[in-house]
Amino acid sequence: MCNEWRTFRIIMINTAFYARKKFWFFILGTWPNVFDLLIKSNAVYIANRREVDFEYVLPGLTRLRNLTINFLNKTKIIPRNPAMFADIFNRTMEIPNYWNNFEVVDLSFMRRKEVVDFIQAVDESRGIFLYRWGDAPLRYIMLALFANATEVLHREQLRLAYCHPC
Repeated sequence: MCNEWRTFRIIMINTAFYARKKFWFFILGTWPNVFDLLIKSNAVYIANRREVDFEYVLPGLTRLRNLTINFLNKTKIIPRNPAMFADIFNRTMEIPNYWNNFEVVDLSFMRRKEVVDFIQAVDESRGIFLYRWGDAPLRYIMLALFANATEVLHREQLRLAYCHPC
């Protein structure tokens, strides 16, 4: 988890888009150019299906909520996707995420100052190392904070078929 988080940050410096497709993820049928989909839709992310991570599996995961609230209080940022943001706090023992064995990101989004500041706050908290905060819930929170609802596309709504495992 930690290496993927840091690798993501390194990759984004030299490219306009980032796409992740894990090796056990198989595309079915013909897909359009997913980068063109982002551009034409003025979107910043193509998400896979929504999942949750549980506190009882990853003790300390829900501390990520405290970090998020502290960040918002410090920066006075208002979440751009209120419904997604509320979803982070709807349950006591779990945090939502997008299953990211497939994802596409417009890296100009990741380079926004407020996103970089949030990544810095996460790094400084050491929660990735102390509590195994993974990239999936962190990405979900970043999207809730910094992307409006129309900037997040969903693989299933785009009818992009795949199997995992086949």
